[in-house]
Amino acid sequence: MHLAANPLWKDSLSHSVQLKATTGLLVFATYFLLSVLGDLFLIHGSTASPFWPAAGFGLIATVIFGKPALVSIFFGSLFSVLLSLPSWSAEPTELVIRCIGFPAANTAESWLTVCLADWLHSRRNRILRLQDTDPAKDVLERHPWTMQSLQSVTILTISIFAGAFASALLGSLIAYFLEDSSNLFYATLSWWGSDSTAMVFALPLFAAVLHCTKKDWIAALAAQYHLLYLVMLALLAVCYTDLAQTDIIRELLLCVVAGVWMMFCLQDNLPMLVIGITLIVGFTITATILDYGPFTGRDKQDEYMVMQAYLIVLTFSGLSLHGLHRETFRMNQILIKIREAETIKRYESRLEESSRLLEEKQMDLEGILGTFPDLYFWLSTDGVYLKYYAHQDLFVSPEFFIGRHIRDVVPDEAFPAISGAFERCCHSGQTEEAEYSLPLHGTEVWFEARFTLLENQQVLVVIRNITHRKKTEQQLQSLLIQREKDSEQLNLKAKELVRSNSELEQFAYVASHDLREPLRMVRSFCAILDERYSSSLPPEAREYLCFAVDGAKRMQQMVDELLLLSRVGTGEYDIIPCSLEDACDKAIGTLKHSIDERKIQISKSKLENVHADRDRLEQVLLNLIGNAVKFSKNGGAEIRITCEAREEGWTVHVIDNGIGIESKHFDRIFLMFQRLHPSSVYPGSGVGLALCKKIIEQHGGNIGVDSVPTRGSDFWFTLPRKDFS
Repeated sequence: MHLAANPLWKDSLSHSVQLKATTGLLVFATYFLLSVLGDLFLIHGSTASPFWPAAGFGLIATVIFGKPALVSIFFGSLFSVLLSLPSWSAEPTELVIRCIGFPAANTAESWLTVCLADWLHSRRNRILRLQDTDPAKDVLERHPWTMQSLQSVTILTISIFAGAFASALLGSLIAYFLEDSSNLFYATLSWWGSDSTAMVFALPLFAAVLHCTKKDWIAALAAQYHLLYLVMLALLAVCYTDLAQTDIIRELLLCVVAGVWMMFCLQDNLPMLVIGITLIVGFTITATILDYGPFTGRDKQDEYMVMQAYLIVLTFSGLSLHGLHRETFRMNQILIKIREAETIKRYESRLEESSRLLEEKQMDLEGILGTFPDLYFWLSTDGVYLKYYAHQDLFVSPEFFIGRHIRDVVPDEAFPAISGAFERCCHSGQTEEAEYSLPLHGTEVWFEARFTLLENQQVLVVIRNITHRKKTEQQLQSLLIQREKDSEQLNLKAKELVRSNSELEQFAYVASHDLREPLRMVRSFCAILDERYSSSLPPEAREYLCFAVDGAKRMQQMVDELLLLSRVGTGEYDIIPCSLEDACDKAIGTLKHSIDERKIQISKSKLENVHADRDRLEQVLLNLIGNAVKFSKNGGAEIRITCEAREEGWTVHVIDNGIGIESKHFDRIFLMFQRLHPSSVYPGSGVGLALCKKIIEQHGGNIGVDSVPTRGSDFWFTLPRKDFS
């Protein structure tokens, strides 16, 4: 008989079609509404959302209704995309890609997650190859969506992350090509975070609704848990409101919330876990959307991603702990059944076999111990020798020890140390050590005895000759003493060197200061001679007088530079935050006449704020820029001043295209009174760069030069980075 002729079959088919249609419409409407709700919190021009509830619902719907739910999910997502289209005037190809690509990504997310979870679970069961009579078969083969074990939680989490990543990658690529987004990584990460948060949150809710009884929900609301709920509510209220005044307090409260959440997970009640994660997710997402709580204060997209990371880690940790707790409980029950069932005889036979093997191993161990140079004794807790093993070179007849007490065997000089360690080992059960020496063959020999209390209430004593180690320790001790003496001498020499340097700087200061007055008199009287008697002097005498005046001037300049250098070394530095830009402008202003006269082009990059002595920093820049001006070329001269930020601090460059310096003179130019050119060609005292070097080193930095002859020089110096807060 044909099925079509059976009216009951027609009624059943009609009812099934109606039920599927109703279910499909319900899934479609719910997914559409949740998608619209998620769209309300999307950041404009970004895929960042605090929570995408449609992803969690799509996962649940696919698990319950199977593949038919994917059609409803696709069209629910399609209608939400149509509702949120930015413009209908776009290209048809763009509209088709947007209206097909995004729903396909959301649908693939649910399908891939469910398929991957089922495949991983079935593959795991095939690997285990459980027999029908195995007591653990019912527990381990249970469906992963029950979340009754750590393995099922891990499988579900891996599947969720994979499905969300596939959806996020596909959707972000579509958005990238449609909207030419410049940050594909952030788009994918934010999409993945919102979907993963929703699905991880949906897992315990779904498992509790489908697999927990009314009794479980009533137990979760029992009075004994009310205090735990109130504590969680109070912590969340303080953490996500203005009651917590500082970020540190909020971050500490996040850790406390996580700790209380772990208490929820250890109650062996899935509805309690659902209540706890609902409170946490509700407070966290709501407060972050309203700009409250510890995740605010950043870019909105960064706020959402940090919040999602916290929720995902917190939820996954709690679910894993809950699954592990449930799995441990069930495994304990299984082990109890195994002990009470047919496995007892099998374990007894294994125990007998293990005992036989243990005896053989013990015999092997005794043979191995006899080959080592150490002495091995087994004593009772009363101090009586039971067994004895030793190397052939140290062999003594066992009758000398066996059955005798340690007080009758151990020499008097070693007995206090050995008996004390033995008694401590017997009372505490911990391994104790004792060292003692004995005069043997005219020399002092050191031994180390280690006492260990065994499970059979015997004490194992291992005695080792440590004479070589003792001699080494004594040599090391002598070396340490000598090192301390050498260190004291080095400290004294260092102090003497500091004192000598201080005296030299003071001498330079006094000498240069006292030389100024005689030089002033020489210059003055030379000027008087030139003014009053130059007309009566022969040309040769006037030339000598000019040489004297010029020498006095240069000597005066050198004395002034030496005085300045001595002040740099002895004066105190006022290290404060100061503007490198202002210091550079002042130095350029001082040199403005020379710069304009030579028609030099000066350019600057952005110069940061640094910690330095303002006056001395200006002096360094004045000398470096002045040298660049002095040694510039005629025509087309340029000077560039830049500042680089590095991990260890700031590097300032003064770059010119002047005459340059040969590499063999790089170190020499920073020495005092060292000149590469005669003063008649390039005036100067040869102290400027030495002054710069001393100032920079006093700041804790370095100074150097990179140069190519005829192509220019790059003088640079570094200043340590400090916190301006």
